[in-house]
Amino acid sequence: MELLLKNVDPKDFALLSDLASRLGIDVVAKNGDEEYDPAFVAKIIKSKKQAEQGKVTIIDVDDLWK
Repeated sequence: MELLLKNVDPKDFALLSDLASRLGIDVVAKNGDEEYDPAFVAKIIKSKKQAEQGKVTIIDVDDLWK
């Protein structure tokens, strides 16, 4: 069995799904928004707000390997 992932424009999905089913290919539709864990999304949003407020630590590139 092979796995094929493809982002498809919603207007083209019906056509591609019909073609795949005629070829005997199973199609499973997933909404891209469902792929992220809500706790992870909350952490990213919190980090973006902190950055906007200037609550960041800036490290000089030359100091990374010291």
